[in-house]
Amino acid sequence: MSWLKIVKSILQIAACEQQTRSMETLFTDEASLALQAKEVTKTFGEKTAVNSLTLEIKQGEIVALLGHNGAGKTTLLDMCLGLQTPNAGHTRLFGLKPGEALSRSLAGAMQQAGGLLVDYKVETFLKCVASTYTNPLGMEELLEVTDLTQLRQKKIVKLSGGEQQRVRFATALVGNPQLLILDEPTSGMDAVARKTFWELMQRFADQGKTIIFATHYLAEAEAFAERTVIMKDGQILIDDLTANIRRNFQEQILHIRFTDESANAVAKTLVEKFAGHITSYQVKPQSLELSGKDFDAVARYLLDQPQAYGLELTNTSLEEIYTRLVGHAKEGSEN
Repeated sequence: MSWLKIVKSILQIAACEQQTRSMETLFTDEASLALQAKEVTKTFGEKTAVNSLTLEIKQGEIVALLGHNGAGKTTLLDMCLGLQTPNAGHTRLFGLKPGEALSRSLAGAMQQAGGLLVDYKVETFLKCVASTYTNPLGMEELLEVTDLTQLRQKKIVKLSGGEQQRVRFATALVGNPQLLILDEPTSGMDAVARKTFWELMQRFADQGKTIIFATHYLAEAEAFAERTVIMKDGQILIDDLTANIRRNFQEQILHIRFTDESANAVAKTLVEKFAGHITSYQVKPQSLELSGKDFDAVARYLLDQPQAYGLELTNTSLEEIYTRLVGHAKEGSEN
């Protein structure tokens, strides 16, 4: 064999080894993610529901997915579960195609509606679902953790909307998955049921499970999710730690009253003195409301004014931040 052929052979072997290492690295990187959507696009006719979107969720994260109807939340989750096929891009769960990950009980899903055999009794239906898994949770444990024990012999059609949501949640849990994908999980639940649901979810979070949930209850995202993803028009508008979103976009609201009609004069002084802190204000003859950031110095100044009293200082909620960023909800069905 000539030296040229030997060199070519060595280079080919090296190239193959490099390609193998690259593939192994890619697989390892993807497998370290509980969920990955890579440049996914989904269209329905002329409408683009999801537009070249990339999202990665690490194992153990708790992520809230926010967006108005039509923002693309449900379509994105459906693609991650293999229920919809992207027109472009791909999705992976633990580095696997969605169908394979689901068949291995790595992920469980709770959809907003449907998915129930309503003429079945609760326990009978859940046993049917459990029979599709290799190592499902025990039925007594499943009924207990989802608070369905007292409803086990009731037909699903006779349950309230909130109770049916608990049955859907049980179907997500029955395979004891490491990843929970929940689409509007507390829809139809009253305030007490929602509180109980999130207490239960906290137990699963404490076990290190990965949770992604779409919701229109902003208080749920604020209280439960360490990371918030806000979608608009099929794309990600904001993706950050929930605390960072509050810190970066939160405003303070300062309201103060006056014993005389000096509010307008005080407002003009404040705007000149604290221009970098005040974004807007509203004046009434004997009261003043300011919006802005870092109002400590403003508050101290006002408290030194003899005619000022009743100072109230509040922070905007995540819901107010969200409304300001995204705008008012659009009418229409979710995609």
